[in-house]
Amino acid sequence: MAYLVGKIIAENAYVLWKLSKEIWQNPELSFEETFAHDLLTQTLQEYGFVVKKNYFLPTAFRAEFDSGRDGSTVAVVCEYDALPGIGHACGHNLIAEIGVAVGIAVKFSMERDSSVCGKIIVLGTPAEEDGSGKIRLIEKGAFKDVDVAVMAHPQVTNRLYPLILDLAKLTVIFRVKEYTDPWDGHTAVDAAVSCYNNISIMRRRFNSKWRINGIISRCNAEEAEMLFCYRAPTRKEIYSLKKMLEKCIEAAASISGCSFICNFHEEEDKNECKGMIHNKTVAEVFGMHAKSLGVLFRDFDPRFTESAVSTDMGNVSHVVPSIQPEYSIGAAPHVNHTPGFAKVAGSLSAQEPTLVIAESLARTVVDLLSNRDLMNKAKFELEFCRVNENVVRSPGE
Repeated sequence: MAYLVGKIIAENAYVLWKLSKEIWQNPELSFEETFAHDLLTQTLQEYGFVVKKNYFLPTAFRAEFDSGRDGSTVAVVCEYDALPGIGHACGHNLIAEIGVAVGIAVKFSMERDSSVCGKIIVLGTPAEEDGSGKIRLIEKGAFKDVDVAVMAHPQVTNRLYPLILDLAKLTVIFRVKEYTDPWDGHTAVDAAVSCYNNISIMRRRFNSKWRINGIISRCNAEEAEMLFCYRAPTRKEIYSLKKMLEKCIEAAASISGCSFICNFHEEEDKNECKGMIHNKTVAEVFGMHAKSLGVLFRDFDPRFTESAVSTDMGNVSHVVPSIQPEYSIGAAPHVNHTPGFAKVAGSLSAQEPTLVIAESLARTVVDLLSNRDLMNKAKFELEFCRVNENVVRSPGE
């Protein structure tokens, strides 16, 4: 079966490369991906999938193949939105290509082997970069009949368990107190600078997996505004970070003689990206296949910097067992969201690693659809993680 999966992907390599290239040449922003939506759905229809266009969202889609034999349902997730000004600098054209490659390879396997049962869905999810399309699709029930969801993301290094974090936001405004003359030594500029420095010093106390980024968005003597994003693997750690930030803000206000207004966007945070629960059961199967095809993972290699991102695929992982490994397309030293990475994402050189990862994912899906014990183990693992959702997770947990 592994041979068949590789053969199908190899035979369709040119079609997949052409599809990826066309999406790369026509970058579209979040919720505007009409070209990619139409191209992907047309391609999948030509391969015999039953396609629902505009699935819950104008540029989302669901392409399904049912083996006609009772079994599980696996969704391979596509992303295809681009970034303002720099196009596909996150390689979503390659993610879309992988989704189609996995879909057609699994479909052909189902048609030729009666032990591969159930459904394969290629799920088009718009607006990962700005708008969190997957969160909206979860709310609308797009994952209700899905047993496992898989995807892979181009990056600088190969990681089986990339660091994908819970995201929260903070806005703080410092003001000179009423009836105070800022030229008397009380200034909101000092408060903002002090707050920024406090947080920079506080980083020394951080867990190695915590991240915070911030800017002074506007500033004058009387009023200053700061915007922050902070990240951690679990919501429990997010709350710990919040308490530390509160102390930094209070200290800055006190020493500068300013008042402050803090907004931790807690209502909005309910719709923010969640940390990824990497399903170890599924990841180990994928890792086995990828390693057999020559992929070397760098998860625990200190010579390689660990990325720390947030994505709406994290939210999916809280709903169904999920994986999102990262793979190198040879873009180093260019990292994601840079023009250099965009150039490599559209190059022929990115095709070999992309198709290797697609084959590894397709083999993984075939294993899941032909082994109910494996599927049940993956689902049990997620239920355990839900019960213990505030436990700090290590890679693969």
